[in-house]
Amino acid sequence: MTLSDDTLARLPGLLSEATPGPWEWGGYPSDLRLQTSYGGKRFVMTFARKGMNGAQPRFQIKGRGMVGASDLLQFQVGDPSVVGEKAAEADPTVYRRDVRGVAHADARLIALAPDLARDLLAARAEVERLRGQLADALEAERLEAGEREARGAVIERLKGIVAAARTFIETEMTAGKARCRGPRPMQEVLDRLDGEAQVAFEDLRAALADAPAGREGASHG
Repeated sequence: MTLSDDTLARLPGLLSEATPGPWEWGGYPSDLRLQTSYGGKRFVMTFARKGMNGAQPRFQIKGRGMVGASDLLQFQVGDPSVVGEKAAEADPTVYRRDVRGVAHADARLIALAPDLARDLLAARAEVERLRGQLADALEAERLEAGEREARGAVIERLKGIVAAARTFIETEMTAGKARCRGPRPMQEVLDRLDGEAQVAFEDLRAALADAPAGREGASHG
């Protein structure tokens, strides 16, 4: 799982409109606020009394300062372009005051935080899974490279045996020396070459037998 399409679609716009982070909680027990952790501690969200027993957050709007959330509320019913409590009271289509959001990028980003955290954790897990797959693939490639090297060494031994046999036969037959006519010395040489060839062929057979098994195991893993 990676970042959801909805999160990805919303995130660039929110980040470009929202107050740049990092943010931190600050102020005092009687004046709690969300603020930037750089510069002059620009306020992101503060709280203000609303009525006798209530309070509301306030958000920074360029040119207007800290604006109460009641002036930024969006409602579940009625004209979706209506923003703010006063505007809702003046619009008959908003017959209920059920809030669906706050028309401010900082508020939307705060509301999106749980989704971001969830999706980022999922993306992190996916990265770890892909890292594991990559490590397995690199290990399989390393083993296959070792097998190729082993097969190459056996083939080079065979080439050397063949070259030695060819040189011996050409030299002996061309020179026409007496020992070439004697079966015993020639047979000893041929027996020695045959023995070396048998060892090399057995090594090659083992290397070729191991290679397909390794690749098949990797493909079914």
